Amino acid sequence: MKFRELNPSQQIIVRRLALGLSLTGLGIRQELLSLVRLGLVTGNRDFPQLTDAGFACLHATPSEGPSG
Repeated sequence: MKFRELNPSQQIIVRRLALGLSLTGLGIRQELLSLVRLGLVTGNRDFPQLTDAGFACLHATPSEGPSG
């Protein structure tokens, strides 16, 4: 799965988890469950973590801007 294939809410979750930021107060329960089903996130809603597939999805994003 590619990062751009995720909906905006899912992208926010993946980015925040990658940065180690809290998901508290985002109201993301359904989106988090969908990411778990996709195999991108593991754990529970209190302690979610990106899986290797989640990091791969995030890093498979083509770089933006002009190429060097």
